[in-house]
Amino acid sequence: MSAWHTLNPAPAIQRRVGRLLLVLTTVVVVLVLRLWYLQVLEGERYLVMARNNRLRLRLVEAPRGNLFDRYGQILVDNRPSFDVYVVPEDVTDPERTAARLADLVGMPAEQVAERLAAGRSRPFTPLLLKAGVPDGTMIALEERKLDLPGVSLRIHP
Repeated sequence: MSAWHTLNPAPAIQRRVGRLLLVLTTVVVVLVLRLWYLQVLEGERYLVMARNNRLRLRLVEAPRGNLFDRYGQILVDNRPSFDVYVVPEDVTDPERTAARLADLVGMPAEQVAERLAAGRSRPFTPLLLKAGVPDGTMIALEERKLDLPGVSLRIHP
């Protein structure tokens, strides 16, 4: 019977299978513990990182040049028109921003605040606040760009 035991590979295979199951079980336990750590213990940190990780596509328009009729008369030229836009999600203090913008663009603060509130349903869509502002207003807005987060100018020919 001892000769049969040495020739029978079943106990050796069972030991190998047992070791393999032990290794696989250990790997699964380590993965489950790591997932628990990342989701439960570190979940808040990764949530904050995810909220700050956003992409926004912006269209950059190219100037088109003058358009002429068949007699050589200019129909459309390249005089820029400056429009003031606000991205509601980027506005940190709506009341303060509304008050500052009202002074700069010549609109009542209540009207600016209403437009900001109306844009909250689509927070990442640029909201037209005022079209065709004069050059002086455009310069004043550019100077105060850092004090007015979420406010941008677009130039249309």
